[in-house]
Amino acid sequence: MITHVILKSKSYAYIQIDGAPDLNEYIAAAMRFIDDPDYCRNLNRICDFSDASLSPITLMDVKKFSDFAGEYIPISYHTKIALIAPNFKIKSLCETFMDRIGTGRFQVFGNLEHAKIWIGEQLSLIHI
Repeated sequence: MITHVILKSKSYAYIQIDGAPDLNEYIAAAMRFIDDPDYCRNLNRICDFSDASLSPITLMDVKKFSDFAGEYIPISYHTKIALIAPNFKIKSLCETFMDRIGTGRFQVFGNLEHAKIWIGEQLSLIHI
């Protein structure tokens, strides 16, 4: 399951990935995200993979999703996107995505607290 919360007043979004979604679920969740009336290309984002398993995701899926994201998910050059990757496999796939996407300022973190500090969301975070 992939869910999101947008805090428009803070120009911030939290995206949580739970379980083992496949490529189609990532694309459907991305479309829900950009169709949200509060979405804008300048939203800073935390994508939290702490409770995710990427077992159904292949390197080819990451490449397909990054191509999809590059074409359909508007990201400002200045947008900060923190990816929380609690293990080596997730970190490796996140780094592949970052290398292919070409826009935004990406950073991989091992935990939510460091990601929040980098994003600038130090006081509160809505958990879904």
